[in-house]
Amino acid sequence: MKPWYLFSLLLGAVIAVPLFSQSGPNEDPHRYIHDWTYSHFGSRHVQYDTYTGELLLVGEIAHGMDYYSSAGEFWWCGFGAYQSSPILSFLMREATLEYHDRPDYYPTGLSGAYVDPDAYSLIPLKALPNQRTFVNTGSGNTDYSDDYRAISHDNLEFFLYQSHSGGFNIAVMHDGIQQQLLAGEGLGDGSSNRDNGVRNHIAFRAYLPLPQEKLKVTGFLDQFSAAYDTEHVPGL
Repeated sequence: MKPWYLFSLLLGAVIAVPLFSQSGPNEDPHRYIHDWTYSHFGSRHVQYDTYTGELLLVGEIAHGMDYYSSAGEFWWCGFGAYQSSPILSFLMREATLEYHDRPDYYPTGLSGAYVDPDAYSLIPLKALPNQRTFVNTGSGNTDYSDDYRAISHDNLEFFLYQSHSGGFNIAVMHDGIQQQLLAGEGLGDGSSNRDNGVRNHIAFRAYLPLPQEKLKVTGFLDQFSAAYDTEHVPGL
């Protein structure tokens, strides 16, 4: 099965459930902002509802993640370069500004620069019903899908983080992964970062309501966006 077809299946699966909670026949066509980001030869779809503040992030099936342990154990993968989505950059920045009425969010166990609001912006992510997470079943075997098994995402803490001078990254804290690992699992290719030891469907939701004065800004951001053909290199 070709990777682009897998991507279309994931996108189709997500569209099979309501994308926005208040959609209907008389909905305002200007309430939705759509954007694409591009990273690692794969496209990701950003959708924002200005009425409800709901943000949807949709991308590849079973994208490989790396293990990171220096500032709290978590798994991560890139979601897009800094300039790839002005909409997402705007929402990430507004999510952690001190004067905003939303509290700062930091996963339990995260440390270092990742909990410094002057260095990173973070928002919590909730898995969509069709999101799936997989763990590698043996060191050195990273070919999807024979070398992986699905685990529950119910106890996993996902989040999106962005360096103020860099790109977007999707991450999941290791605690929830560790609870579901069997002996010898999650080792990926055997390298120190356990490359592809965990894989995730990119299908997430966040809630980022904005005050009216901020919504005026979102109205013109979309003109900077550009669509890309989705390509996948072997191993992604």
